[in-house]
Amino acid sequence: MKTKTEFSTEMYKELSARAKGLFIAMTVLGAVGVALYFALTFTLFKDAPYFYIVPGGIFLVAGIMLLVTVKKNEKKQGNVLISTEIELFDDNFTQIAFRNGEKIEEAKLYYKDMVQWKESKNYFFLYPNKATAYPIDKNGLGEDGCAFLRNVLVTNRIKKFML
Repeated sequence: MKTKTEFSTEMYKELSARAKGLFIAMTVLGAVGVALYFALTFTLFKDAPYFYIVPGGIFLVAGIMLLVTVKKNEKKQGNVLISTEIELFDDNFTQIAFRNGEKIEEAKLYYKDMVQWKESKNYFFLYPNKATAYPIDKNGLGEDGCAFLRNVLVTNRIKKFML
């Protein structure tokens, strides 16, 4: 079973959705912490020590910086013209990557070597390690292909990455 996946901004958005949600939560938590510090300082505790604002400030600044970084990466990666052709077999899959139509990589990967997998609305992401993901477009697989891939991943006891 063969499919083609285009690396697009939408694909990167689905790949980074969980991280983006975590960074938004960090930003909100930090903003609440900073707001709470100022609210208490101006109402109950006139001389509250400044180190009480530090955790909220760290979460706020880190959350904002990480959100900006994710947004920049989504935009940058979406502009790179990369596509992959993936062929699924019973115990492995082959992946050929193209950049601007030129073949840049070819690999044969075994399902048993994957450390985890994630399924989003439009893609499967197979992780050979915690930092690398191979996207597979579900539209190109169809229902039978998606069921086949899910079955192979579950049969090989690969941990599902919870969204």
